[in-house]
Order: sequence, then structure tokens, then C-alpha cells
Amino acid sequence: MSKLLERIATVSHQAKASGHLLSLPTEIHHVEEGEFKFIVRVLGNLKRKKESKAKDPNFNPFLPYEKEMFVGDAPPRHALLLNKFNVVDNHLLIVTKEFEDQSSLLTKHDFEAMWSVLKDLDGLAFYNGGQIAGASQRHKHLQVVPTPLDIGGSMRTPFDKAISRSLEGAQPGEIRYCEAFPFVHTLMSTIDCRDLQPTKAAELIFERYLSCLARLSDELMPSAAVTSHMPYNLLATRDWMFMVPRKAECFDGISMNSLAFAGGILVPRYELLERVRSVSYQNNPRCKNLDLSH
Repeated sequence: MSKLLERIATVSHQAKASGHLLSLPTEIHHVEEGEFKFIVRVLGNLKRKKESKAKDPNFNPFLPYEKEMFVGDAPPRHALLLNKFNVVDNHLLIVTKEFEDQSSLLTKHDFEAMWSVLKDLDGLAFYNGGQIAGASQRHKHLQVVPTPLDIGGSMRTPFDKAISRSLEGAQPGEIRYCEAFPFVHTLMSTIDCRDLQPTKAAELIFERYLSCLARLSDELMPSAAVTSHMPYNLLATRDWMFMVPRKAECFDGISMNSLAFAGGILVPRYELLERVRSVSYQNNPRCKNLDLSH
């Protein structure tokens, strides 16, 4: 176990014992489609999270943050916090110490903090770029969950084999696409950054991030400048970075954040589990056109 994961586990145990960490119980189900086995979690109790939100819609849980949630610093500009309403164990947030909007572009400092975590913790980092992309808070934060996502699984995510195939022979900075994904996206390798220090890795990853944003913007809005207004999901491991633009938060009434594009779907009710089972995401024309709407 990495030192960071040990620290996260220790703080989680203490915060849960004191009543500050309010983990949401779920039942795990698997839905297979083609080569993919989606991990679908059904929430057992969403009431206390909704009650917390209802008190003040403008409440910022990160400024100030609860000291019981504090895991450590990610210099120079970020704090590492527990996700108070976690579904996955040891769910970490990388939060800017000063307020920045969740819809703003990521910076080199954001990627430096992300890479410092990934170097110590072999996990999946992700960013929900705006409310439409599944962000629940306006204060900028990236997230990291340990892998594999599927308990006892052999791959980091259900999509790893397809991603690895698509990146075979990829050169540093080369944008690739995964034929198994029916939606607009970009895919890049980050394997060449593995042994770099976070500051140097962040410089390279930031440039690739801007390149991916430009490609996505050009595909969706030709001739438009890259701005902070295009909602998107970003996912990254030590080996790859994957980005998906968004048009709406929900697909067939199911809210989807970044984890949905790693094969992890969260639903609040059992009837939505049945909807996931009944919909073919790979063959649905609305998915192919990125019409992720109600």
C-alpha cells in the first residue's frame, strides 16, 4: 500500500468514527455489453446528501474545509481532502486552496497536483468540467479513486483493454481514438511521463490537454476559440488521458459524470438499474451524436 493510500485510509477511519465522513452505501451490479462489463452501483441512501445540499445552495464545503476531511497538501496551490459523501472507499479530492470555478480551464498547477497523487497512488483521476459534466460543486476540484474500480478486478477500469489497443504505437502527444467508443472523444498516452517529477510531467500533460480541447472544440464548434465554457469530462491514469465533451448531464434520465466514461455508473433507484440494462449505449444513435439528454 502506498504511503498516500495509508494516509487516506487512516483519515477515513478517523472521520467515519467521528461522524464527519458520511459514506453512502451501495449495491454493486454488473451489466455486460459487448466486451465491456459496466459497474453499476445502486444507492441505498441519498437522503442525507440531499439534506446537506438543501440547507444552502451556495454553500462551499471547501472554503473553509472541515479539518476532519484534510489528508494533506499538494503544493503549491492544492489541498487533498476526503470526499465527504463517498461511494467508493478512499475517494480523494484535489481542491484549489483559493476559489476557482469548476468550469474554468485546468492549469499546470492542477496537473502538477494530479500527477503528484498518481505517482504515489495508482488510481483513476478525473475532472467534471462544469455542471453539465456532472460537477456537484462550483469550487474547482479534481478527484482520484483507487483502482481497480471493480473490487477484485484485474484491470483499472472496464475500458482498459480497449484503450490499450487504441494506444498501441502511439507517439507522445499523438491524439488517438478508440473505435469501441461511439461518442466524440480524444485519447492520449502519458506513459512517457511516468518517471518524471510532477512539475515536468505537468508541463507535458497540460500541453496535451490544450491540444485535446482544441481538437474537441474544432469537431463540435469549428472556428471557435477554446474557452472554459465547453463542458467536458477528463479521466487520467499513469498511462493515458481521455476526454469527452458533454451536451447534457443525463442520458435517459441517468446522471453521468466522468466515472461513467470509465465504466462506472451510479443510480439512485433500482428502476434506473433496469434502464441501464435495457439500453445499448454502443448502438444508441443519441449516444453516438453525444445527445446525452433527458
